[in-house]
Order: sequence, then C-alpha cells, then structure tokens
Amino acid sequence: MKDFKGFDSKDFSFFLDMSTEQKRIVKRKMEHFGNMVYGQLDPKVKSSFRINKMATIREDLPRAIYSIGKAYQDRTRFQLCGLAITLDLGGLAFRAVIRGGSFRDKKAIGILYDKISKDTQALLKLFSSFGEDYFFKIFSRVPTQGDKIRPDSERWLPVAAFNLRIASLDMLDYILAVLEQENLPGVQISHSLKPGNILLQDPKALLEETVKAIEKEYGFLDFIEN
Repeated sequence: MKDFKGFDSKDFSFFLDMSTEQKRIVKRKMEHFGNMVYGQLDPKVKSSFRINKMATIREDLPRAIYSIGKAYQDRTRFQLCGLAITLDLGGLAFRAVIRGGSFRDKKAIGILYDKISKDTQALLKLFSSFGEDYFFKIFSRVPTQGDKIRPDSERWLPVAAFNLRIASLDMLDYILAVLEQENLPGVQISHSLKPGNILLQDPKALLEETVKAIEKEYGFLDFIEN
C-alpha cells in the first residue's frame, strides 16, 4: 500500500496523447493496484476467476485494463466472461463482463437472457442491493478487422444503459428486447469514479471501494452462471 498513492490528473490526461514515459507509469500503477485488489478479494471470487493480469495499453484502444478471468482449462460456457478494472480519460471503472453468443445460443448471453426471463424477482432483488451509480450496459460487439471477431480484435459499441437504482420489470423487458436485436451483444455491470473524485487520492478508501464493487459484480456473474 505504501507504494501506491492513488490516481491523479496525469493518469487520466495520459490518454489524450499516450506519451511513452507516462504509459510506463500508468501501466505499473494499474498493475500494482490491480494486484492489491485481487489479493483482497473473497476466496470464492478467486477460485472462480483464477487469472489476473494487466493488458498491454494500445493506441487504438486508449484504456488501461486489469482483467480477472477464467483459466483456459476451466472451459465453461462463461469462458469469455470476467471482471475488470479499467482506467481511461473518463475515470476509473469496475466492471463485470458477459459475452459469448447471442440470446438464442446456449452460451453466456443466452443463459443471461433466460435468467432475466425466468428469475425476474430474484434478479430485481439482486439489482436493488447494488446501490447508486451501478449500470447495466449493453453493447454491440464488432470486429476491428475483417468480418469475424477474434481474440483481442473486437470493439464494443454502446447500445443502451440502465441505472440499477431504478430497476423494474419494465426495465428487464426492455433489456430482453435490446438483446434480441443485437447479433453479438456484450453486457457489463459497471461502476465508476470520475476524475477528481476524492476516493482516487485516498489509497485505503479506494482499495476498499474497488474490492466492494468487484465482489458485488461477481455476485451478478455467480447468479447468472449458477
């Protein structure tokens, strides 16, 4: 903890010009912070998501991503799902990520669709436990090259976002309708801290907030998977 001082304006403004020197600083800081978070997570989270790593910061994707995912050998229908801490110009965000197939498939998105359709009351109760500033976001997944999505070659285009604070049956119906319209949708449960938030300069409080957010979002993934 003593080596981590939080995130300041330079860490966010870096994404405007992506300077080489600041890139090294941001990557080291994010990796150090991500490792601290992972070390503090509940053992049940780490037993389900055993791989934690810092991704390369790419100029075509101006974002620093620390991912927490499934081990390759687990080979579940949720292989492409996981948790992430991201840093970009807009702030520091904590996300649960669901992808894999469409609403018709017996993959992650199809299972999510069925859960929303059949377990509405349980899902609304779960959403109500998140508190303010958590969002259910739907994206359209498109390839960055060619006509097929391959590992590390996809872009997520925003389609819809719903504040979980006001979750309702009507909201769930709308989510189902949007999932039906998208060929390859991606879904996130997201919580973020904007630049200037006082938590960003308080390492202890920031660590606690991040662990709490990641564990809440894990609860959603666990609900869908089990």
